[in-house]
Order: sequence, then C-alpha cells, then structure tokens
Amino acid sequence: MKTVKTQSGRRTWIIIGSFVAIVLVGALLYKAFHVPESDFHDEPQSVMVEEAKFGPVVRYVNSIGTLVPNDSVELKSEVSAKIDKICFNEGAIVEKGALLIQFDESLANAKLMEAEARYRKAKSEYDALDKLADRGAAAKIKREQALAEMDISSANLNSAKAELEKYKIVAPFGGIIGIKSISEGQFVQGGAELVKLVDAYPLKVDFTVAEIDIDKIYVSQEVQVFVGGDSTQEYSAKISAIEPESDKLNHSFKVRAILDVPEEIVINSQTLKPGRFVKVRASINEGQKGILIPESAIEKSGNEAMVYIVSDGMAIRRVIIPGMTKDGFVEVLTGINEGDKVITKGVQGISDGRQVTVRDEYSSEEILKSFQNQAAAGKKRKRSRK
Repeated sequence: MKTVKTQSGRRTWIIIGSFVAIVLVGALLYKAFHVPESDFHDEPQSVMVEEAKFGPVVRYVNSIGTLVPNDSVELKSEVSAKIDKICFNEGAIVEKGALLIQFDESLANAKLMEAEARYRKAKSEYDALDKLADRGAAAKIKREQALAEMDISSANLNSAKAELEKYKIVAPFGGIIGIKSISEGQFVQGGAELVKLVDAYPLKVDFTVAEIDIDKIYVSQEVQVFVGGDSTQEYSAKISAIEPESDKLNHSFKVRAILDVPEEIVINSQTLKPGRFVKVRASINEGQKGILIPESAIEKSGNEAMVYIVSDGMAIRRVIIPGMTKDGFVEVLTGINEGDKVITKGVQGISDGRQVTVRDEYSSEEILKSFQNQAAAGKKRKRSRK
C-alpha cells in the first residue's frame, strides 16, 4: 500500500515539475522575442531603399486571337455516285495532287466512249465533205454543216472528259487529312462533305485591335503569342496584313500575323492547333520612358496600391497608380517622383510617419527585429479592432 502511494506522489511531482519547466521556457522565449510597444514606437526601423528611376517603359495592346492554318478546305463531292475506294489514312500527310477518293466511274466512262464515237463520226463526215467543197455552193453548205456538227461533238467530248475527272477527289494542296465521314461502297449525293484537308504551315493568328490603337500597329511588327491553358508557352509572330476597313459593329480592325515557328514543330505540336484560342500582345509605344520602381516595393490594400518612401528619416505613405510590369519593375503613372527613395525591404509593420534607418544590407539581428516589429504591429491592430 505504501509503495502505491509513493509511486503516485512521484508522478504528481513529475507533472508539477514539467509544468513549471514549460512556464519558465515560455517566459524566456517571450522575453527574447517580445518588443514593448514603447520600443516599437520609439526605435527607428531598419529598411532598405531604391531610388525611383526614369527609364524605358513599354505599353501593350492585349487581344484574344485564333490560330489559323495556311490553307483549309472541306472536300465535297461534285457528283452523285458510289464511293469505289478511299485512298488515304486519317491524320496522314498527303502531297498536292494525291488521289484521295475514287468514285465508281463506269457510267461516266460509258458517256465518254459515246462522246468519242460521235466525235470520230462527225470528223469523218467533215473530212469527206471538205474534199468536195470545190464542187459548188451546195457542197460548201454541207461542209459548213458538218464542221458545226464536229465542233459540237468536240465540245461534248471535252465535257465528258471533264465530268469523268469529277469522279476522282485529289488533294488541291499538300497538308494533313482530317477524320473521314464516309465509307467505301457508300452512295453520296453531289455536294456531300467528305473530309477536311488542312495545310497548317505557316501557322497564322488572327486577332482584333480597337480603332483607338490601330494607328500604332503596322505590318512587319513583331507580336507575342501565348498558347496553352496557363498561357506559359510564348511564340513570336510578325504582322502580315491589317484589314483596311473596321468592323461595322464594334469598330475594331482584324489583324493577321504569321508565327515564326519551324514547320516540323507546327506539324508535331499538340498545342499549336488551328482553331485554338490564344492571347496576343503587341507593343504600342517603343522608345517611351517613365518612372520605374521594383515590384517588391508595392503593397495592395483593397483596390489601392501604395508604397513607402523615405524623407527626412521618416517613412511616408504614398498612394500610386501602377502601369505596366516588366522584368520585376513597375511603371508608376502617378504618386511618386524620379529620385524618391522607395522602401523595398523592411516595410513589414511600418506606418506613415515612422522613424526609419536606411541600411545597405540587413544583419541577422535586424532581420529578427523586423519580425518582432511585425508581430507588435499585428497585436496593435487586433486591439484597435476591439
């Protein structure tokens, strides 16, 4: 019984000792990291700054475009006939003039043979009468009649030959064959759609530009084309043509550019497909300049963008209107001037009018101090909400 009580007492003391140790460690950590609010308000905060500089800026016209093939055609039947043979594989590359579909041409061949026979007969009669033409007016009249018959027979023969050619579907240009909607032995009517043929190279992009910006766009200008769901694949293209007349409804101009991509990439690419939507970006003010600051200096609060600048050892809050962003720098349209020292590091926990010390670099102690300032500022904000 004594042993049980002794063991129970030991466990109690162990628990009490552990609790006391935790409290002591917590107190030590609090003392190490806690900054009194008086210190937060009184001590200058260390920051790093960078001057706002006057430099080259680029503005863009952004548009949604569509990838367009070099040539595309929906092959259709010109005759009503039975399909005798399909001479292609879906998705295959075919050369110009390649036979794609052969219709049953037995009836057309019979008509051609009949036309040839009528022509031979008409020519034979003309040749015989031509030899007798010097025997008088009657002979000359018969020869003229025979000549007319021969001309008619010749025209009918040429028509029969042309009709026979319609029973063969050949590739009007080289390209990639699409998915067929027909089968061998199927009877199709004239005008029926058979298969699509697409020549994807060179690949083009069609997009629109508003009339307010069209005077800044020109033929041979380079544009950027972004492809893919996340628009991460970027390609270059050159404007090849601009529609001379604007759209009557939205007053925008159609623009066409040719992608600068090798043929083998276009043919084998799974993303560069005609008909796909893309994003297009064109520069409209090459050579212009503006005020630039690092993108890291900007803070957002709702719809407002702001920065802190250093003036007479104090942080001054400035609301700005940002412009274009490129290579980590942002154009500032209004809010600051060239030469202003913009805080880029140490802005955490800072407030308008706060005393600051400008550093070239941060020491480990200053980094810790910055985190402490940020924590103190957070506590202050929580209390103000209450």
